[in-house]
Amino acid sequence: MNDRSRKSGALLLSLVMAVGVGCDPTPPAISAPPNAAQTAAEATDDRSGAGPVPASWVAPRVQAARERLSSSEAGQRVWRAIEAHGGLTPWLTAGTLEFEFDYAPLGNAAGRKNTFQRVDLWSSRAHHRQINGPAEFGFDGESSWMKPGANAFSPSARFWSLTPYYFVGMPFVLADPGVRLEELGPVTLDDVACHMVKASYEPGTGDSPDDYYIVYLADDTNRLVALRYIVSFPGMFAPGEHSPEKLMRYGDFADVSGLSLATTFHTFAFNGDTQLPAAKVTDVRASRYRLGQRYDESIFTAPDGAYVEPVPVH
Repeated sequence: MNDRSRKSGALLLSLVMAVGVGCDPTPPAISAPPNAAQTAAEATDDRSGAGPVPASWVAPRVQAARERLSSSEAGQRVWRAIEAHGGLTPWLTAGTLEFEFDYAPLGNAAGRKNTFQRVDLWSSRAHHRQINGPAEFGFDGESSWMKPGANAFSPSARFWSLTPYYFVGMPFVLADPGVRLEELGPVTLDDVACHMVKASYEPGTGDSPDDYYIVYLADDTNRLVALRYIVSFPGMFAPGEHSPEKLMRYGDFADVSGLSLATTFHTFAFNGDTQLPAAKVTDVRASRYRLGQRYDESIFTAPDGAYVEPVPVH
């Protein structure tokens, strides 16, 4: 996978994540949902465009992730979180994810960002079409583009193309190469006992390698409860600066082809003194999830007349 591509959209919104898990030193076996084997069998070795991925690609990737994560306590927590949400094998086998993502800041109707997006999980390419608006934009793994013009949508295509995917893809995206995990210890949120794990990134990973996420996972279920994050995207913030932390509560999980994905991500200011969420600032909802759809290569590339964005300067 192209880590730089993944992070150019995903690190755009930095997050910190905490995961709650036991201390069993050996990660459990991967438990694929019943439909995973069928999906893998239907995938072909000739993966033109984007769509389901052959088992010959998936198995080595899963094995490498499992070995990498099993080397630390933080990694073991993340692995068990991934298992609790359906497992890495069906996530990678699907190859693509599509969904509607409605990000609505409270008291700021003009700041609403509502798009239907299609994402290639293996090459970090994305295509967005604005709901009730004219904008279409995407990222082809190297370049981002927007139409009908540079100002058709805010924020920039390079920032937003993969950012929603990174939110909805938790905790699976924490198994990606280039992610550094750190154990932060126990915490209680909304009367739920959790553990926290901080995810940061190797230098040079993506457009915003200073981003971080802190995930909270429930001790009793290993499932994702919440996530803290910052934003440090170049052009939005000076080098070394970032937005204040926010906390995103994950809720209303849906079964999507055997995987458990959140449909609400309500976001709150975070009080650094009390280490607790403060006022709610954004309503965020995801819907119309589908995994494993096939897309032609052309949906990710800039169409004629689209504005192609310059690469941010670090």
